[in-house]
Amino acid sequence: MAQVNVNAANTQEILWDSTQLSEALSIAVPSFIEANSVSIDSRKISEGSIFVGIKGENFNGNLFAQDALDRGAILCILDADTPKLQDVKNVIYVDNALAALNQLGVYKRKNFKGEVIAVTGSAGKTTTKEMLRAAIGAHHSVYASFGNFNNNYGLALTLANMPNEIDYAVIELGMNHAGELTELSKIAKPDVSIITNIAPAHLEFFESVEDIARAKAEIFIGTKKGGYAILNKDNQYFTILEAEALKQKLNIISFGESQEADFRLMSYKFGGKHSDITVLHNNTDFSYILHASGKHNAINSCAVLAAISCAQANIDAAVSKGFANFQAQSGRGELILNTTARLKIFDQSYNANPESTKAAIANLGEYRDEKSRLIAILGDMRELGETAQELHLSLLAPILKANIDKVFCVGALMNSLYKKLPDAIKGAHADTSKDMAKMIMQHLKPDDIILVKGSFSMDMQAIVNTLKNCG
Repeated sequence: MAQVNVNAANTQEILWDSTQLSEALSIAVPSFIEANSVSIDSRKISEGSIFVGIKGENFNGNLFAQDALDRGAILCILDADTPKLQDVKNVIYVDNALAALNQLGVYKRKNFKGEVIAVTGSAGKTTTKEMLRAAIGAHHSVYASFGNFNNNYGLALTLANMPNEIDYAVIELGMNHAGELTELSKIAKPDVSIITNIAPAHLEFFESVEDIARAKAEIFIGTKKGGYAILNKDNQYFTILEAEALKQKLNIISFGESQEADFRLMSYKFGGKHSDITVLHNNTDFSYILHASGKHNAINSCAVLAAISCAQANIDAAVSKGFANFQAQSGRGELILNTTARLKIFDQSYNANPESTKAAIANLGEYRDEKSRLIAILGDMRELGETAQELHLSLLAPILKANIDKVFCVGALMNSLYKKLPDAIKGAHADTSKDMAKMIMQHLKPDDIILVKGSFSMDMQAIVNTLKNCG
């Protein structure tokens, strides 16, 4: 069966009609509505879309309703206190547009007959979700959340755009405060829930990493009773997660390198273009190719196999061709080749925490060859609280172990790491990504292999853009 595109609007399938909308929102809806997508961004509206005008701290989507209508919106759902549009029939006003969006998501989930697999964790959520999409999509119809649409309105938007006839839905759930995943999991109601790992991330909002583990375990609260919790056996917080999952009467399936893991990584070899992986489960070896490097990706592919098994998807199709269809996304490990300047760029600019940055550095080390230098350009990792400087300094050992040739640092926190680097591998330090983008080319040579990674707020994408367009 063909894989379903994440952008339901592209399918032109009717996702919502007047009857469904009335049932979901418990209000009267114009009788002529047949919609093919739901959006909160008027710029992304196309013919047949529903526009929901939600408010945030720094924006008010309600003010763009006319723009949405001009672009072809078939219906606008707006807050009741929005100035009324005159002589417009396809606008309905509700007490709270965000709550209405959530009602649409809840309705879709309630009426979905397939299996829902949810993914959370301190690192690797989006990559694991995309692996699941590729692996399951080799044989089944599958729908997955777009990008990192994993917060309160992102989840509702994902569910509201879910096609009617699919076998599997893969949903990413994120959080940076305790309590968030409780509410999200109750909406998503997963049949299978994966926690990729627990690591220092968002420590600014938690007193300890153990508290992060308990917050991540909230995903189990909404998981179907008798469903599955897929946990990283190698992670030091496994027992905490296991206990929380058992409280919710879930079946525990483990993955990792541990001899006790149910899906155990037996071998991983990177050959320059792809990884050869073998996983052992119940005395059966599964060997496959993954178009991604890094042992962390190999381990997360074990979680994908576990989820496929628990959700009763076709594991043979996943192994024979599904994993080979996986491609890293922009900002999350995509390999960019600048043939003019002869540079290889690993774009990990979307976000960073200590765990994911260490994994990215180790991954860079796998690309060493006789003619290439390994270059790491690292931006501040944000939301780490009082331990921020210590956690930035903890990158020194992985850098030395990976034998990185030159390290460039961006931001005040990374400056503390830069000062501790051996002189031989010091590249340069800059306060901002834009400053680094202006100077970086004078430090590079043809055949350099470059990692760019930092928190989203550091705008490390500016450096990636310079690297991929130079020459």
